[in-house]
Amino acid sequence: MLLSSSFRWSSSSEPDRTFGAPRAPRTWGSTWSLGYTHTLGEAVTLNIGAGYVQRVLFRGGLPGNRAELGSRIELGSVQTIANRLQPLIRIHLGDLASLDVRVSAQYDFSTRSFEETYMFGTTFIW
Repeated sequence: MLLSSSFRWSSSSEPDRTFGAPRAPRTWGSTWSLGYTHTLGEAVTLNIGAGYVQRVLFRGGLPGNRAELGSRIELGSVQTIANRLQPLIRIHLGDLASLDVRVSAQYDFSTRSFEETYMFGTTFIW
């Protein structure tokens, strides 16, 4: 079982008038997830996760309404390890490569919308 948490931020492209450098982050988000990983016969790895995402700061202050909170729940390929998204299904092609299938579903409470993501790819390890 894997429990992970991460924080994300975005910054303004406008320079800070005091130092002429980009401003410090003003919007911060928090991601919490819980997942399970299981390898079948050293050939296929299954990763399933559930997560919750919410902004903790919005434009330098506390979020004031549902749109600013940006809350959503996620299910499927939602966990990351060292900023690498874990696939729902990984088919091992030896020690150096794998085929990856990433599928996730998200419900955004601020927009009341449902979103699905499907990605297929290859991972090479060297």
